[in-house]
Amino acid sequence: MRLLGADATRRAKPTDASVAHVYCWLGTTNPPDDVTQWSFRGSHSKVSQIDVAFSPDTPVNAQVWFTAQWLNRRQMPGPLAAAITTHIAGGVSGAGLSMKLAA
Repeated sequence: MRLLGADATRRAKPTDASVAHVYCWLGTTNPPDDVTQWSFRGSHSKVSQIDVAFSPDTPVNAQVWFTAQWLNRRQMPGPLAAAITTHIAGGVSGAGLSMKLAA
């Protein structure tokens, strides 16, 4: 997965951001609005490529949702990005996704 700022004019995190928090939700229903119910998938300072691993028992064609948010240098979070969804083809695999995030 690759994270982009809301303006997406360049492949870099927004100027004020220090890290991005990435979350996922596994399921066929729309994910909850409360991000604390999502699975936290890490804090990332390098956003050109983020690998998200899933358990080997993840079903083939499982639907997964992603969202993220930028944190500034004081670790204050910005808004959550609109959730995007994809399916994990053939069981566990890497997904080549781009996600635009609000700064």
